[in-house]
Amino acid sequence: MANPAELLYNLFSQWDNPSSTPYHQRDDDASLTNHRLAVKYLAEINSILKAMENESRRTGSFRRMYPEWVKTVFVYPNHWGSSEYGGISNHSLDVLETLIDYADDYVQRVDQEKFDDLKKYLDRIEKELLDDSSLATSVKASTRALIQNIRTVIDQYAVRGDFEFEQCLNNLLGNLALITIQSQRKDTWERCLMTSCSPTSSAACRAQH
Repeated sequence: MANPAELLYNLFSQWDNPSSTPYHQRDDDASLTNHRLAVKYLAEINSILKAMENESRRTGSFRRMYPEWVKTVFVYPNHWGSSEYGGISNHSLDVLETLIDYADDYVQRVDQEKFDDLKKYLDRIEKELLDDSSLATSVKASTRALIQNIRTVIDQYAVRGDFEFEQCLNNLLGNLALITIQSQRKDTWERCLMTSCSPTSSAACRAQH
């Protein structure tokens, strides 16, 4: 799949047409789904750039171009209905394309063939939540929301990407660690954590019991 830099690059490439208006070329739906995804990609790219900076890696050219990527998403300060603003500069796209390889170092690739195993693991967690009467209703509800987030990312993986998937999975595992502390069925939840399923390329799914 792709990191957020690649996903934004692919989206910009679809939008780039100097012969058309941004409104017609982008052809987004009523909820502006693609534009909301673009904003998400920008936030994820910013997180990756911060991680690079924490390791003293050079990000100057990316940081200088970042505001231009933001303006491109919002067609700022131009007009959506003018064909003068349908194109995206080659330099902007080139810098974004360069970032793709750098960003790969900060995003774990997901093995989609392991999604079925993960779905079974999520089913198991939901069953354990149902059976655990010692947990507060609010705790169960928040955990189910995290599970649903992962299911949504799996279903929309092509546009949600590796970065968001990894964040959602980490959020769930962190939540399960808290449940292990709060629950009277600690052994059950410890087993759930020990048999967690990670479909990343660097870590195969562990055996489930």
